[in-house]
Amino acid sequence: MKVAGNGIAPTITGAAQIADSGAVVHDVCIVGGGVVGALVARELARYRLRIVLVEQAHDFPQGASRANSGVLHAGYDPEPGSLKARLNAEGLSMYPRLCAELAVAWRRTGSLVVARNEAEATALARLRERGRQNGVNELELLSGEQARRLEPNLSPAVIAALHTATAGIIDPHGLNMAVLENAAANGVAVLRGVRATGFAASVSGRLTAVLTDRGPIFARYGVNAAGLGAGSLAAAAGDDIAVTPRRGEYLLLDRAAAGLVGRPIFPVPGPGGKGILVLPTIHGNILAGPTAEDTVDPRLTRTTAAGLANVLAAARSLVPSFPRDQIIAAFSGARAIAGNDFVIAPSRTVRGLLHLAGICSPGLTAAPAIARLACDMLADMGLALVRRPDFKPDRPAPLRLAGADPADRAALVAAHPSYGHVICRCECVSEGEIIDAIRAPVGARTVAGVKLRTRAGMGRCQGGFCGGRVAAILARELGIPIDQVTANGPGSWLVCDRSLLSRSATEEGTDDDGVGRG
Repeated sequence: MKVAGNGIAPTITGAAQIADSGAVVHDVCIVGGGVVGALVARELARYRLRIVLVEQAHDFPQGASRANSGVLHAGYDPEPGSLKARLNAEGLSMYPRLCAELAVAWRRTGSLVVARNEAEATALARLRERGRQNGVNELELLSGEQARRLEPNLSPAVIAALHTATAGIIDPHGLNMAVLENAAANGVAVLRGVRATGFAASVSGRLTAVLTDRGPIFARYGVNAAGLGAGSLAAAAGDDIAVTPRRGEYLLLDRAAAGLVGRPIFPVPGPGGKGILVLPTIHGNILAGPTAEDTVDPRLTRTTAAGLANVLAAARSLVPSFPRDQIIAAFSGARAIAGNDFVIAPSRTVRGLLHLAGICSPGLTAAPAIARLACDMLADMGLALVRRPDFKPDRPAPLRLAGADPADRAALVAAHPSYGHVICRCECVSEGEIIDAIRAPVGARTVAGVKLRTRAGMGRCQGGFCGGRVAAILARELGIPIDQVTANGPGSWLVCDRSLLSRSATEEGTDDDGVGRG
């Protein structure tokens, strides 16, 4: 792979070029393309460095960055003096600027932790004191009546609440993609479909390469931000970091239920974490979850009848009018647990390797501060950080048809007719927006990738109307047969026999561009 004249490696978005990438000695190789790994890549891109990020999934976002509540936590819950407490506060303070630069939707809503008996009410006072120790000063104890003035649908069983004004909500999928796109635009090479398997070191114990299933990627420094895989990667380096997958199940309501709550509503936290909460999403849905079930296999992210019944019962204990008939989706994900705190530490066995493990809640809130800390630690480990004058912190906002001013929309459609061809009726997503998502830096390669970038398929029908049309656009834009398009990577095939799609298109009719309108 040739290096550009400014010393920054060009962007690579496919695993096919792994041989070229492996020929370059990178300054830093980051393993993991979730929010944490992406933010580390973006932070390092401020400096004159050759950076490569590898992700084993075939599209983004995945893991905890995909199945995420999207809460920006105020910081009253972490143990005082912990990394979680420190980085929660620092990270939260960084979000206004970060979201402004990357055009990511977020909103400061405040939050409530509610008590339904005297023991829980006593726990609220302890939470307030813990929050104050963590530097969270905007905390107020409310009566049940005061809490219901803020949230009229709150259960009458609530006798007290802890209110904080500083918590918020964010689009976690949009954040992950915006950070990756900005990192790529600043020269970070992004390799997807590449699974890191270990590390190579010199006889003196110095990192020389990250080993992958596509060959070695030579690098002077490495960052293990592999989420649920961080423990096994640490073990491959000779370090002992135990990571336990904790499965969480969620229920999502249609936007017809918007207004049910206006801020995240938490129960009093317990041994399994912050508990099952009810909250609005940044896009106007209502979300409930997650459960907390420790598992052995991080791939076990299926939903269960018992788990979803638990979510529904817990949601109704907070908000009794939580409507079952407005549920449009159920999903689950796994977060990485590595004890009671984040594990952010250099390898004890491979010099130049930094582990970022166990980044569970409040990991999303803390992520920008984790990235900054990682850069500082890499500098302490010997990485020379020389500022780039040409770093571009801003990422243009993607064009969105929904909510656009009518005059602006008409002008856009007149100039680019593909924006007038609505593919997803539920979310009002046009063909032009889907094409943009596919052609963007680190562009979509799967139906799920399009969904998480554009919201096509996120509405009430959950892709029942538009899923096939999105697949057809992917096939056309990527220049691949329709039976090679997947829902979310290899194994999730949408079409087994192309003749079936041809017959369906003949029966239903197609547009001039070949995308069915049936």
